[in-house]
Amino acid sequence: MLASANGTRPMEMKNLLPLMDAIRAMSGVQLVFKPGDLKYDRTVPEEYYNHCNAFCTAVKRGGTSRKCTHDDVDAVVLKAEKTRTAFMKRCHAGVLELVVPVFSARGYEGAFYFGPMRPENGTVQKRLSARFRELPLPDTRIQHAAKTLLSLLAAYIVRENETLALTAKAATVVNPKIRIMLDYIETHIAGTVRVRDAAREASLSASRCIHLFKEETGVTFSDYVLGRKIDRAKRLLANTTLSVTDIAFEAGYTNQSYFSSAFKRASGLTPRAYRDANRRVIKA
Repeated sequence: MLASANGTRPMEMKNLLPLMDAIRAMSGVQLVFKPGDLKYDRTVPEEYYNHCNAFCTAVKRGGTSRKCTHDDVDAVVLKAEKTRTAFMKRCHAGVLELVVPVFSARGYEGAFYFGPMRPENGTVQKRLSARFRELPLPDTRIQHAAKTLLSLLAAYIVRENETLALTAKAATVVNPKIRIMLDYIETHIAGTVRVRDAAREASLSASRCIHLFKEETGVTFSDYVLGRKIDRAKRLLANTTLSVTDIAFEAGYTNQSYFSSAFKRASGLTPRAYRDANRRVIKA
C-alpha cells in the first residue's frame, strides 16, 4: 500500500499498476513508486517499487544495495520537500532519474522514479559498462510527457487517499445525531441530498447541522456528500457494465455532462478513463 502520513488506510498500490504499465509502455522507460516510509505491499511485484533492470541489479550485487534504498531515498525526500516539484537526479551509480514527488496536506507521501537513463557522456565501472549501454538515453519530449502524466497521477493518489481518510473518519463518529445524518446520506445518496432534510431527520436546525457535522467529521456536509456520490460512481464504474449515463443517475446526477465534470474534478480522471484503468485491475 501507499504510505499515509496520518495513519489512515491508504489506497492500494495495485490500483496504480495499470497506469504505471501504460506510462512504461508509451515511454520505454522503467517506472517505480517508493512510499515515504519504504513500507511496501509485498503482494505487488518488486519491479513496481524497486529497479529490477540488469544495470541496477548488477550495481546492487556489488554490495551497494543500501545506497540504492535508504540513503538515496533520504536525499530525494530532502530535495522534494525543498522544491515541491519534479526534478532530475543522478544516483550514486551515475544514472539519471526523473523524480515526481507526491505531497498531500499531511506531507510527503512518496515519489515516482522515472528511469534509470544513462547520461550521453556518462561513465561507470568497467564491470557495469555493458549493462550501462543498454539503458535508454534521456529524451526531452518523453521526460516532459512523463512529468505531466506522473504529476496527474500524483494528484490522483492524493485525492484517493483523501477519500479513504474521509470514509475512515466517518466510521469513527459516535454522536447519535451525526450518525442519523450519515445514515440519511447513505440511504438517499442516489438522489438529491439536502442539508435541511438531513437536519430535520436528526431533529436539528440546518445551521446547527452544518456546524456540528463539520466539527464531528472534519469536512463540510456538502463535501462529504460529494465524496460519497463519487465513491458510489467509482464502485459502479469498476464493477458493473452500466453506462456512464446510468451511473450518473445512480449517483444522484440528472445531467451526465455535469456528472462527468464533477467526477473529473474529484478524481482527476473522466468516468470512462477511470473505468478502463480499474477494469484492467479487476481482470488481472
